[in-house]
Amino acid sequence: MTRYDSTALRNAKNDAHDGEIGASALINIRSGVASNTGGNGTLLAQLTGNASSFFGASSAGVLTSNAVTADSSANGTGTSGHYEITTSGATFVESGICNQAGGDGVTIDNEEIVSGQQVSLSGNWTKTAPNP
Repeated sequence: MTRYDSTALRNAKNDAHDGEIGASALINIRSGVASNTGGNGTLLAQLTGNASSFFGASSAGVLTSNAVTADSSANGTGTSGHYEITTSGATFVESGICNQAGGDGVTIDNEEIVSGQQVSLSGNWTKTAPNP
């Protein structure tokens, strides 16, 4: 069965997700593979989301990130494998692919991270609510 959600429902789902992430959320760049519980791999860098909300209001089923502050001094050395978003209080929310080439997941400026280097997102991060 194929099911389609209205744009209004997709926007509401996105906005609820943004509400769960909250203000000043953390994007942890880690080595290894993503999980549904968080904490996998070595923490390589930590970027900070916008102080008011991570994303702006959803439009046409798409969330676009507000400004994300770069990590001015990476925590560790290694190859980025995935990201984890936590609330500002370190509660795990989601994880996924982290890469330099774009496409699926979070895009960063350099997949090979050296302790002490700056790590930043490449442009705004967008998330599209699935339909179906």
